[in-house]
Amino acid sequence: MCWCCCTSFESHHTNHPLTDIDQAAGDQPNDTANSCARHDFIAARAGSIRTQADVEALLADQSVPISIAHEPGRIFTFGATSMALTSPPQLRIAPGPPHSKPFVNLSFEV
Repeated sequence: MCWCCCTSFESHHTNHPLTDIDQAAGDQPNDTANSCARHDFIAARAGSIRTQADVEALLADQSVPISIAHEPGRIFTFGATSMALTSPPQLRIAPGPPHSKPFVNLSFEV
């Protein structure tokens, strides 16, 4: 998800598996319905985002779920990122499902 406080531009997306070695060619990914539900959840709430913390709270949501805990043999949320387009930019990363792994700052020179 991308959000910028400086303009009216916003963009949101949800990732889902494109293919799996266990799927026959041409089959839809098993998680497509879940991806649509996650996208709709984000799209419905995007207008209320005001801060980077709002983005991070949305990414940590488990009700749809946006953030999925790791369970052997199942898909899960590998991590999450949020970025404030300030000067300098503020990049924050959750190194795992953001409902269980806190976001940390990543600094870099511009």
